[in-house]
Parts: sequence; C-alpha cells; structure tokens
Amino acid sequence: MRFLIDIDGTILTQQKPGEYDKCEPLPGALESINKLFDEGHQIVFYTSRNFKFVQQTHQQLRAFGFKYHHVEFGKPHADLIVDDRAIRFTSWPELDGAINAMIALPGEAVSKVEYDEGPSGAVGLTGEMARLARLSESHSYLADFNEVLSRYRMRKLDELGCAGETALELGCGEGLLTRRLATLFRKVDAVDGSIAYIERAKALVPDNVSFHHGLVEDFETSTSFDWIIAGGLLEHLADPKSVLKKAKNLLALNGRIVVFVPNAVSLNRRLGEAMGLIEDYRGLTESDLKIGHRRMYDLPALRSELEASGFTTVEAGGMFLKPLSNAQMMTWDAEILDGLYALGNALAELCTEIYAVARVESE
Repeated sequence: MRFLIDIDGTILTQQKPGEYDKCEPLPGALESINKLFDEGHQIVFYTSRNFKFVQQTHQQLRAFGFKYHHVEFGKPHADLIVDDRAIRFTSWPELDGAINAMIALPGEAVSKVEYDEGPSGAVGLTGEMARLARLSESHSYLADFNEVLSRYRMRKLDELGCAGETALELGCGEGLLTRRLATLFRKVDAVDGSIAYIERAKALVPDNVSFHHGLVEDFETSTSFDWIIAGGLLEHLADPKSVLKKAKNLLALNGRIVVFVPNAVSLNRRLGEAMGLIEDYRGLTESDLKIGHRRMYDLPALRSELEASGFTTVEAGGMFLKPLSNAQMMTWDAEILDGLYALGNALAELCTEIYAVARVESE
C-alpha cells in the first residue's frame, strides 16, 4: 500500500514554523512507520512545511531514524480535510489497529502494493518505478542545456581514460552517455527505471549495448565490469550506499567507478541565493524536487559517501563552471563553453557538477 502521512502533529510533536528543531517523535510513530516500510509499503510524508524547510525536514527525519521514500511539501492549510481514504489520527497504538484492518481488506477496498520483479527475482516498489515514469514525462536529458552538460561529461570520461572491455552504466537516461560508452568498450550494460528513457536510448546506440529496465537496486548480473558509470544517479536514490555497495561487488579486479552529481555549493546556486531566487544554496530547491532530487553533495560529502561504501577515492574534481541558468546560457558560443569547462578544472568547488573516480578499498 501507499501511505500518505502528515508530519507535524502526526509523527512529530506540533511546533510553530521556525521552531521545527524542537520537534520530537510522537510515541509509537517511529516503530509503526518503520514496520510499514519494512513490510514493503510505500511511505510518503505530506507536510504543510514550505520549501524553506526541505533540507531541515529531511535531516530531522533521518536523525530520528524514520524510513520513508519521499516527502511532499506545500500541503495546503485547512481547518478540516474531507477525504474518502483518510484515517483520523489519535495515537499510533490506536492507529495501528485501523491500518492493519485496512491492509487486510480484500478486493479493491484498498490500493494494494504492487512489485516489479528484476531479472534475479529482486523486488522493487512499483511506486518508485511510477515516480521515475512521471519524471521521464517531464524531464529530458536530450533537451536544452542538459545535452550540453552531457557532452562535457563525455569529455571528462575521455580525460579519465574510461575505456576497456566491459562497462555498466547505472541510470542511462536517454542514452547520450551510453552512445559514447559504446565506442569505448566492447560491451556495455545500461540500466534505467524508465522504459520511456530506454526506448529513446535504443534509437541512439549500436548493438553492443544491452539495456535493462528496472531499478538499479534490483539489477543482478554475473558479469564483472572494468568501469561502472553513474551520472546524475546518487541524488535520486533513496539509499545511495546500498547501490554503491552493490556496484563495488560488480567491479572487476582493478576496476573503477566514476560518479557525477550536481554540486550543492556551485557558483550558479550561490548566485541564485544572492539574488533571492532560492532560500539556501546548499538545500534542495523547488527545481531540484521537480526533477526528483533527494539530496545534494559537495566534494567532501561525495568522497565520504564512496568511502563509507568501501571505495577509495582515486580522483575527484569539478566539471564545468556554470555562472548562470540553463536558459541564459543556451545561446553562448562553443568557445565560451569550452573555456568554462577548462576553468572548472581550477575552480572545482564552484562547478555545477562534481565527479569522483574510486576503486575498491582492498586493492
């Protein structure tokens, strides 16, 4: 089942806006929520907190130990909510009985959880697949400045010496990077949770690429890979460490993983805050949430994520210095863009994307 659950006054104590740091979990909330999560239900928190509190809210929920899939912000305020699927909250011990009774109802009385089974029988929630399907309808990596940034990722891979017999691309999107990898490796496996993205990618690449539709969390194979590439993936995942640990076990001897993620402290985000366009350049913005971002990284955080997953960072840096918005830079000459790419090597901490290359710790 998919549960839509309020935060303040339902799982946390009620506090005034601006005093959310005083919130504490209500009795029984953590145990009940995590039990539902562990049983395979989809947990979505729905809150009237506005986008100013996005980062604080995620940090707070994780610090308390709540397991969940997503948070929806900006719930409208109301004196009374009328809904045909609502359960009035009293206390979690009382609510558990009502929830268990609803789960047990037969037929179409409730929306039952559905699963997608991966090639090895591994299971991923349909809710996550549906989320990726919705994102693929509204976001394209082939459009506008996204395509420009993809080309510079390709250049960075060339500079890193990314080539060999086998490669695995986690989160291939619409195949721009996949097409380049197909020229650098004898065989490429590409995984994505959006069938729409995969169908577009198939039109771009040669036949040495095998596509796998499913969650990267569910991907299984007996192949060992010389390189694993994750471009724009970690920021979307509910549990990046589990995916990185899986990737570690798929690397061949002396293999490498390269990861690209948006930079939380980039020049363009800093400028956005200085202009009053965003509240906190380190936090998730409304634009981030619309394209499915769940977290942001700076270089120390990216290194830490890799090292906590059993990798040793070989190289890390910045990829492309982006001073303005995508729309403002669309008409800029290629010479200017190349210059900004080159300048990014010296100003890594301000680049719009950061990258890291890592190997397995035991090498």
